[in-house]
Amino acid sequence: MNKKKRAASIYDVAKLAGVSHQTVSRAINNADNIREETRNRVLDAMAELKYQPNRAARSLATSRSKLIGVLTSDAGIFSAENLRLAIDTETRAEGYFAVAVRVDGESEASIENAVNQLKELGIEAIIVVAPQSKVVDVAKRVDPRLPMVTIDFIDRPDVFSVSIDNYSGARVATRHLIENGHKKILHIAGPANQYESIERSRGYNDEMVAAGLKPLKIIQGDWTSQTGFNLGNDLTSKKRDFTAIFACNDNTALGLLHAFTAKGLRVPLDVSMVGFDDAPESEFFTPPLTTMHQDFGVVGRRAVALLFEEIAGVPNIRREQVLPTLTVRKSVAKLAD
Repeated sequence: MNKKKRAASIYDVAKLAGVSHQTVSRAINNADNIREETRNRVLDAMAELKYQPNRAARSLATSRSKLIGVLTSDAGIFSAENLRLAIDTETRAEGYFAVAVRVDGESEASIENAVNQLKELGIEAIIVVAPQSKVVDVAKRVDPRLPMVTIDFIDRPDVFSVSIDNYSGARVATRHLIENGHKKILHIAGPANQYESIERSRGYNDEMVAAGLKPLKIIQGDWTSQTGFNLGNDLTSKKRDFTAIFACNDNTALGLLHAFTAKGLRVPLDVSMVGFDDAPESEFFTPPLTTMHQDFGVVGRRAVALLFEEIAGVPNIRREQVLPTLTVRKSVAKLAD
């Protein structure tokens, strides 16, 4: 008995036309941002392969759901919220939908359950927006064939990834304080087990050493304003051996500012401060916070682009970094020589 010939897929059309599957999708949907010559090439390939772009039928026949799973942890953290927004916007632009599930990044059971729930929905791929490496490990164990892109795991050679260049950003932040005459610069770090925090601490340390300065003992924090406030109270109760602080993020900086102000310590007249994130609220701190701006729109777009490349079968794993930029406001004072 003859086997029924497999119906052509969008990937077959893309291969024959010499374009990406996203370009085929745009041609089918009569999108404006496609050249006429490219559109005609796609249409010719569709005709040759007798490709029928019936979306409902294709979803049933090929299990293509147009769904992308997003695993995230640490709800409420500025970077996670903004990355999810960028990912959602970009996937919708490609005709897909992002389905986000929050996990406990330290619980294997939580991660495994979340991945299985997403798989039951028929997701085609997954984006990991979580600082814990365990999330990636468990997700790959549950389904090693599932296309995956991670954000802020640039040191992993086994996955496509996009990362903010936290190390270089931390060096820029520390250098800005040094260039303003500060030599005794304290760094308050994020969680000790998270990649972003580790890289920012490393950048601070290397920039201090490069400038011929001795790094102060790094104080461990946890990204939250409450911990920043508590640490600020501790710092004001002791003899001050620093003139400036590089805070791991803007939330921590906000807590520090509140504690310092309550104790009569003035920023930047008594202590200068630089944060990291450029959260929307940081412009309205008292004083407005000098901080490192992260372009999560770029990160989200690059992550989705890499994911679609992997879905299409691009064999070479790529890791990309996006450099943050310094936003100068009013929280750093120049020390007299």
